[in-house]
Amino acid sequence: APRLNGVWSRFPYLHNGAVPNVAALLTKPAERPKVWSLHDAGERGRFDEDLLGLTLPANDIEREALFVEAKLGRRDAYFTEREGHSNQGHDFYTGIADEEKRALIEYLKTL
Repeated sequence: APRLNGVWSRFPYLHNGAVPNVAALLTKPAERPKVWSLHDAGERGRFDEDLLGLTLPANDIEREALFVEAKLGRRDAYFTEREGHSNQGHDFYTGIADEEKRALIEYLKTL
């Protein structure tokens, strides 16, 4: 397993990149984001310090537009319903309290 040093900078997560940020990784798989943009994924403006990883669509309208584009095959839209792109595994620590998740994210930022 890779070391945790700088884990906050190695998003998206899981072996297939199916989780955009640590906050989503600590969320039950059924509740994780299904679609997000990979456009400018390595740029500073796409880094969400609170979620610790990629930003997500800002509202339902943006999310729905991205969902439609992803279903049409847009390659810079990560879509978990594509074959091999599932985000339904690895449910470790998804049952901890929100306060504990926030504390864990804050700790990971220090590494």
